[in-house]
Amino acid sequence: MMHRLTIFAAATVMVATPAMADEPYAVTPSGGTEAYYAMGVTDTSDMLANSCLDFGWQMVSSTDTMVVCEVPMSFGSKLVSALFAPRYSTPTRQYIRFNLAGIEGNTRVQASSWQESQTAFGQNQRTDLASDNYHNSVMTFFEGSGGVYPQGTT
Repeated sequence: MMHRLTIFAAATVMVATPAMADEPYAVTPSGGTEAYYAMGVTDTSDMLANSCLDFGWQMVSSTDTMVVCEVPMSFGSKLVSALFAPRYSTPTRQYIRFNLAGIEGNTRVQASSWQESQTAFGQNQRTDLASDNYHNSVMTFFEGSGGVYPQGTT
């Protein structure tokens, strides 16, 4: 129960998207948003997919090496997106993708997130999320779900 409560708290921080941090913490040697899990790739994939469902997120796809979830946007994010989105476009949606790779019986997970909408002419518009707040929120999510930072993380 405590494990799920920690994951829920981390996810709440990620979905709320307030400007809570000016600098990234837990900067990995690769510069990416990543963590290691002390379990196999399939178990880690299942754990991340179930975490999406537990938070009320929609799981878009799941394989042994990738999990994609649609994350509900906060009211503030929806408002900003509506103001800057092209006229007659679909509502903006936010996604997070976890890419998984096995390494010596453990799993390395990198995360990426983006927002997208579709214009009236069928063009997809995608904006990658790479702010320091996004990085910190996902790193907190990783830590709360049992992930550990890569060696050399500062």
